Amino acid sequence: MKTNLYLFLLLSVFQLGASAQSEFHPGFVVTNEMDTLHGLIDNRGDILNTHLCRFKVNETSPIQDYEPEDINSYRFINDKFYISKKVNVNGLPVVKFLEFLVDGVVDLYLYRDSYGLQYYIETEDGRMLELKEVETVVHQGNTAYLRKKKEYIGTLKSIFHKAPQLSYDIETARLNRVSLIKVVESYHNEVCTDQKCIVYKKNVKKNMVAVSITGGIMWESMNHDIGKVTPENRYVFHDLATANKPLIGLAFQFITPHNQRLFFQIEPFIYKSSYHSTYEYWINHVRSGTGSFSAEYTNLYTNFYLRYALLKNKCQPTIYTGLIINTALNYNSTNMPEMQNKLGEMLSCGYALGLGVSHKIKENKEVSLRLTYHHLYGALSYMSSENISLTVTVPIGAF
Repeated sequence: MKTNLYLFLLLSVFQLGASAQSEFHPGFVVTNEMDTLHGLIDNRGDILNTHLCRFKVNETSPIQDYEPEDINSYRFINDKFYISKKVNVNGLPVVKFLEFLVDGVVDLYLYRDSYGLQYYIETEDGRMLELKEVETVVHQGNTAYLRKKKEYIGTLKSIFHKAPQLSYDIETARLNRVSLIKVVESYHNEVCTDQKCIVYKKNVKKNMVAVSITGGIMWESMNHDIGKVTPENRYVFHDLATANKPLIGLAFQFITPHNQRLFFQIEPFIYKSSYHSTYEYWINHVRSGTGSFSAEYTNLYTNFYLRYALLKNKCQPTIYTGLIINTALNYNSTNMPEMQNKLGEMLSCGYALGLGVSHKIKENKEVSLRLTYHHLYGALSYMSSENISLTVTVPIGAF
């Protein structure tokens, strides 16, 4: 098997798919003239969404790119709402699309970049203030400690001075989405009775585990390093031949709301191996005889994958990479009884690379087809295997 060829094909598919990762969802754009344009908006992630809005009227329409200066705001239907605002980022005034969190007496916004999250609050008189905590170094004797100074607490107290009854809520507020939304909404409800506070909530999905049945076939190729003959390694195999075997198992895919393309997946399955060969028998580097050999055993094969979907569509091309742990069970061999326990008691480890395609039939349920290359380093130092599996997974459910 040609590992380099397989890697070349894997990288080629990845490069072809990497340029096609647009995810257009229903939404609308509000122009600077306050006109509303309905259509589809590209959801490219929290960081990229702050820099550019990619809009098209329908699936076949050309894409129109809007920068923060070009439009007032845009929103995904029943999901995130972005509005163009001028803020100070790292001390410099810039215009960005901020995620609109709360529309009330005071407004709350979120900006995300590669350095992290920044929260901004717009006061009743139109000032845009950042809510932040600052890390400071505190020295006690010869020891230095890193301490966070919660400057946002003082900022909130100043803004919410009309509602002293919220003092405890402000003191215990944390610098995160849920806590800040709660305290800003509480302030609105305390000081404003004629206007409802609007909280723009995104669709929050829970962490889930999708379970599927896996079935397929394994093509196995055993390798042997003839150059490693020692008193402890007394067999040199020739013409190792293996048989193709079916496999069956389960796949556990861990789904998080933070990333809809990258998943962690554990896939244990069972298949039987069988091979035979001729061999030379060596003692203290002297060949003492030849013979034939055959073996059969059951593999408990566990894959730990990172799975990446190149497109977030109903039908997705996917790539896989990960680690393998294999345990040989029920090992039986002929003509070499002293190897019986040695192989059966030890683990084999290796890596896997795969290409596949998945078709979503329901939310968190999909049927997938995958071709995977496995390289295992054997329980014995002079043996390894290169396997290719073709598998189909059928969903059971998500929990």
